[in-house]
Amino acid sequence: MKNTMTKQELIGISPNSKKFKEYKNSLNKLSQSQWEASIGLMLGDASLQTQNKGKTYRMKFEWGNRHIHYVNHVYKLFDEWVISNPHKKTRVSPKNNIVTNWGFQTISHEAFNSLAELFINNNKKSVVINLISNHLTPIGLAYWFMDDGGKLDYNPNSNNKSIVLNTQSFTTEEVSMMSKEYGF
Repeated sequence: MKNTMTKQELIGISPNSKKFKEYKNSLNKLSQSQWEASIGLMLGDASLQTQNKGKTYRMKFEWGNRHIHYVNHVYKLFDEWVISNPHKKTRVSPKNNIVTNWGFQTISHEAFNSLAELFINNNKKSVVINLISNHLTPIGLAYWFMDDGGKLDYNPNSNNKSIVLNTQSFTTEEVSMMSKEYGF
């Protein structure tokens, strides 16, 4: 079924409405670039959520205010899967600083179930064996780095050019497994 509706027509209507269901049914699967980016995004800060015990999933994204250009880039990448614009969240940190984040989420859809098979175990974010060797592409690695990567040493006088990928959301065993798959 070819989608003839615009996202603007869906804003504010119930996800259970006929129009919304027609729109969802017009979507089939993630594009190749969305799939590759999703692998890196899930290795980074993105998460998957289900509201119907795993029948469908949605991706959820959130980054700090200083990454607003990246927020907009990822939002545009997943354009047809996201109905509402990124929203601003402001909170006070434990140190009494104002923290501003931007977030958005996709619609729930079967297209995200294959990601859940790779990243959800007992309702918790994890990784499967051979994720890196079978699914991580250069594009995915770039998104992982943009999400959770950085320089090892930010000292401007340092000659150290090493980079790191933050993996604190994974177990020691998962990180070891991913390192071995990547040849480290």
